[in-house]
Amino acid sequence: MYPIDIDWTEINRKANLYGTMLYKIKSVGESEKKWFKNPRDKNGHQNVEENFNMCFWKARCIVLERGRLSSCVVPFKAKFFQKYFKSNIFDTTEQNSIDIYKAKNIDEIVEFLNKPMPCCKYCLPNKEVQIEWGISKREISEWI
Repeated sequence: MYPIDIDWTEINRKANLYGTMLYKIKSVGESEKKWFKNPRDKNGHQNVEENFNMCFWKARCIVLERGRLSSCVVPFKAKFFQKYFKSNIFDTTEQNSIDIYKAKNIDEIVEFLNKPMPCCKYCLPNKEVQIEWGISKREISEWI
């Protein structure tokens, strides 16, 4: 669970009120919690095909945002990086996601999710590093 100031009693009450099952995911058996950072190549010089083929997250972390699906979180979340750091490092164009309402069928969606996308050029697959569990310090080093 993220180390944020949140009223879990109230969250549980609301979940029960609406008949919603609430699952809290905790790290079991760890004496010290760690998080991981996926470093990025800010120049975007990585091989898109190779990166996609080596990507641990592909097909494991499908993201839906405003009717668009992507096999990566970066196309949707990099906008926060760009706004905060006044940067346009990452490709956040719609070429990195598919509109579920405009897709012809599920096969088109599955095919899209199983191929590389432009933002793959920023990844450094399998280079994740463990970092201290905690709230972001809003430093550029958390991204690249």
